[in-house]
Amino acid sequence: MEERTIVRSKFPYFAWLLAAAALSLTAAGCSKKPESSEPAVQVNRYEMSAAEFNEQFLDFSPTDSPAERERFLNNLITRKLLLQEAKHLGLDTDKEFLKTVEGFWEQSLLKLVVSQKMKSVAGSMQATPAEIEAGYRKWQNENPGSEKPLSEIRDMMAWRVQREKESRALEDWTGALHSDAKIHVDRKAVGLE
Repeated sequence: MEERTIVRSKFPYFAWLLAAAALSLTAAGCSKKPESSEPAVQVNRYEMSAAEFNEQFLDFSPTDSPAERERFLNNLITRKLLLQEAKHLGLDTDKEFLKTVEGFWEQSLLKLVVSQKMKSVAGSMQATPAEIEAGYRKWQNENPGSEKPLSEIRDMMAWRVQREKESRALEDWTGALHSDAKIHVDRKAVGLE
């Protein structure tokens, strides 16, 4: 049996996974195509299995039709060809490109970690009646001309108090990360002295 080599540029695959995770479209009820050990798509030395194709397609498209699959396939092939050409030209090792990739990677990872933390905190942060009333008094001080009674804006106040509590929980969490870390800053070197 012929041995196949799977060659993938790390960044495009990683970026595609991040994009797919960010989209997080549900694909409930969509049919899956049969899987095979043979590649479903091959573009020069790049290979993609049927399972990978279906996963990416279902993340990309909310509807499953032959026309949508054809459009996705054509875009996939064009992307892979362009990425292979960029790599051939050495653009994947360009300093500015790598700096951009690093920035994108950091921002994506930051968004993911904060989102995960907020999800874990969100369910446990409920506004108490006393906190809602205190939030209402604060809101009245910030909006002296408003005469809306608390009964009219209770839901908004509860939402606002809950968001403030979540924000404080996030600040406490990042503060704990700072406390647990070994951090040294040469203030003179960074222009602070």
